[in-house]
Amino acid sequence: MFASATKCCERNASVLLVAGILTGILTGCGGTSTNSGLSPMPAIQNGSLSSQTMPTPTPSSTPVGTATPVATPRSTPTPGSTPAATATPTPTPVATPTPTPTATPTASSSSPPGLTVTSTSVALDIPAKLQWEANYGYCGELSFISAGLYFGQYLSQYDARALATPGVSQSKSSSQLLLDANEDTAATAMKLSYQIWPKNGDPNAFLLWAKNHMLANHVVIFGLSENYNVFPGDSPGGNYDHIVPFTGFSSSGPITSQTVSSSDVVTFNDLGDDVQTGVNPASAAIIFKYMISNFILARAQVPAQQPYFLSNNEESGIAILGVADPNKETLPVQIKTNNDRELQEMVDGSSTRPAATSITLTITVFNLIPGIKYNLYKYTSFTNVPTTGFNAAAGNAASVTNINITSGSTYTTTATIMSNEMAIYRAVPASGP
Repeated sequence: MFASATKCCERNASVLLVAGILTGILTGCGGTSTNSGLSPMPAIQNGSLSSQTMPTPTPSSTPVGTATPVATPRSTPTPGSTPAATATPTPTPVATPTPTPTATPTASSSSPPGLTVTSTSVALDIPAKLQWEANYGYCGELSFISAGLYFGQYLSQYDARALATPGVSQSKSSSQLLLDANEDTAATAMKLSYQIWPKNGDPNAFLLWAKNHMLANHVVIFGLSENYNVFPGDSPGGNYDHIVPFTGFSSSGPITSQTVSSSDVVTFNDLGDDVQTGVNPASAAIIFKYMISNFILARAQVPAQQPYFLSNNEESGIAILGVADPNKETLPVQIKTNNDRELQEMVDGSSTRPAATSITLTITVFNLIPGIKYNLYKYTSFTNVPTTGFNAAAGNAASVTNINITSGSTYTTTATIMSNEMAIYRAVPASGP
């Protein structure tokens, strides 16, 4: 199906096929932006939707909005505090290039950085951000950027698209970063380890797989279908219409259950698509929670004003497992930014990179041991980022910060860069290879 230039990440089988990517594609996670500039994001509240101005987001306080089967708007929630649930997928996912360990989650009182696990839920601290809506939408690109920030690296949406489709004009639908198409190319170029869902036609099995990965502190990016009553500018997108990251899963049963219940709840942020292109921006949300019984649906079953659903005959997804590090040399690093969107925005129909603005990164290294020396390397190009022997390849880095804490287990620093720059961090023991 062909999509108009006003919607995001729908598939267009012919265009990507011509580009040699595969037999079936998406066109458009987004569209012409109706929200250029820093307009406020709505907030989450349980109950009915309302429009609220949110404070300017900070690295520790990012905006979110919510809608659920019973649409819920947003107040200012704490990122990563959403619920989640169980684990252990029935299907065995297909491993793809770059290290791809199987997700085998366990509930524990000691969660990895960014991960909150309870007996019945899992949540990842992935702050909500607003995508560029131009050029069919940058939802795939921003989903990968969000995952990258969670694992310690920043890049622009422009560069994420360029890495997924080198040499292709960004005004073309074939330039998009899409699932079932070029997600492996993008992950490899961004030096990320990943695993692609094998698409067995069983959305419940897919959600089990996704839940397992979240419990293993992996970021799951998936394809979502949109309600064309809410997004009237869209055209049917084949397998999916939009690409977003899961941020949580909750259940009334134990987190380690190996089944998915119709009463389980999934949580994701929609990258601002509802706020920027939906028919009711005043009541739109950014964080969405859906009970599975109201989420896995045929298009004809979707309630008139429910923005999103997971098609009951389609599931596309990739789990980002972390940075490419086959020998497990690196320590966890996470980045938070001081904004909720990248400015200036891309101009629809243009392939010219927009003007850059200043952003502040807050970089945190985890799992440090007092008295042990570490090196925090910063790279400004993925071509310079090694996957092994980080100290031996120290000359590849743009800079190095020597770390030797005396107490605690984390180290935090900040960096101010331009939004068109790359900032890729790897932390390793100074005594390592």
